Amino acid sequence: MRKLSNNSFLTIKVSIKILLIVSLLTGMSYVNKKENMKIKYEDAIKISNNFLQSKGFDTQKTETILDPKNEKWVKYYSNNKLLIEYYSELLKTLEDKNYWAIHYVPKKMTSIIKGGGAWVFIDVTTGKVISYFLEK
Repeated sequence: MRKLSNNSFLTIKVSIKILLIVSLLTGMSYVNKKENMKIKYEDAIKISNNFLQSKGFDTQKTETILDPKNEKWVKYYSNNKLLIEYYSELLKTLEDKNYWAIHYVPKKMTSIIKGGGAWVFIDVTTGKVISYFLEK
């Protein structure tokens, strides 16, 4: 087994410190984004409901999935390379934006509603719809 030099240990220590600082800043950035919000998640759902209803989507036949940290949205597209390619324009639109991802799913799978389910993306600062899509 090869012995590491003092320079190697120094490099490893510096690398670990940098990783810790980046992790801390990333976490603080998330907190700061949430602190700077102008609208609440509940208000975003109301905005989203009104928007979808204006498009002819019956939100009464769906269940709104609460996901304030957008974890379900990230999981939805990131587990499938085809979805990433399919939603590439949407992902570019959402890049570097602070948004709520609101997911609508049919209450009953036998319900027939336009598009089945839907995703709406609301800007957390302005309350405007950034984008949306209907699931087929």
